[in-house]
Amino acid sequence: MQDDNQIVLKKGAHTTLSFIGKSTSGYEWTVETDGDNCLRIEKQVQEQKISRPGQSANDNFNITAMSTGTAILHFSLSRSWEKSTEPLKRIIYQLKVE
Repeated sequence: MQDDNQIVLKKGAHTTLSFIGKSTSGYEWTVETDGDNCLRIEKQVQEQKISRPGQSANDNFNITAMSTGTAILHFSLSRSWEKSTEPLKRIIYQLKVE
């Protein structure tokens, strides 16, 4: 079940969150988690089928519910070398594993 930025998963279930990348301008999506250690998150860059100059790939986050609990996922679109600059975009998801 997914309602806005709330996700509920059964233990052992998987879901993928995809974000439009901006890698050609140096921006990258990253995630930080708060709460229970109930998830496994793996990032995968999805290259486009037809490559065009300046086209960015999507950043996919594959999430597996490992154990019951709750977590807050903080996704940020930023440049890794700009430590003192606010992210270009932030998205927060609340996730519950039953």
